[in-house]
Amino acid sequence: MQGGVLSHPDLDDPNKFIIGTDISGGDGEPRDENGHGTHVSGTIAAETDNGIGVAGVAWDAKVMAIQVFDRYGSGSHENFRDGCIFGVDNGCKVLNYSGGGSAGVTKDHGVAYADTHGVVLCAAAGNSYQGSVSWPGAYSLQYSNCVCVSSTNTHDASSGFSSIGPEVTIAAPGGTGSPYDSDDVWSTFPNYEFQIGLDYGLAQNYGPLAGTSMATPHVAGLCALILGMNPNLAPDSVRQILMNTADDLGPACFDNQFGWGRVNVFGALSQIKVISIAHTP
Repeated sequence: MQGGVLSHPDLDDPNKFIIGTDISGGDGEPRDENGHGTHVSGTIAAETDNGIGVAGVAWDAKVMAIQVFDRYGSGSHENFRDGCIFGVDNGCKVLNYSGGGSAGVTKDHGVAYADTHGVVLCAAAGNSYQGSVSWPGAYSLQYSNCVCVSSTNTHDASSGFSSIGPEVTIAAPGGTGSPYDSDDVWSTFPNYEFQIGLDYGLAQNYGPLAGTSMATPHVAGLCALILGMNPNLAPDSVRQILMNTADDLGPACFDNQFGWGRVNVFGALSQIKVISIAHTP
């Protein structure tokens, strides 16, 4: 977005892409000066049947831009909390947080606010190279609305950079990692010059990135599809559908790398009415 105008050709439908607010800068107008948020948004809901670029997982979903990071990709616990509250209070049913950091009362408040109001929170596990899960993803064991997402690569193995642990709910495609190339997640970038190290002929508007940040919007998009089919589902039911229908990639049932498995969009939407509650480890 530039000057209050949706400027990316795959993210420019004003009926779909809603200008929220800029919490990190305080000027009220979100503008992605980093590229990360635009990339995530494209994976969730980039337009389709328009002859260009990519298609989002939930290309008919509405997306609200709420800026909680600055141009360097830095945020705060307060930004996260305030972003959750703004999204919930303005009608969001799914929150995507492709970020991490430490635990804290303020961050806990943001997750709890979404949980209390029946809103799903999809959060990245983190990129600690098989180390421990970051927050707010790690709150998945405490709050049933929180879906913690780890990353798989093109071989359906755990991405080398992905954080793992008992907090992981589900895995999703997040790529292989640096240098970013065709083995990573291709999505939208802001339409100013963005250096990605590779020239695919569309480097100004599209390119690859990798991380649990890229895995998380695949899951957020699926949650939007599930709620589009049944808007009355509670967050714990949405999470259970993800768990029940995932493709089990590691040891049988739950494991720390993949959670309950790699997300399966077709399986989840096919079995949306079949919910049996499993015990989270």
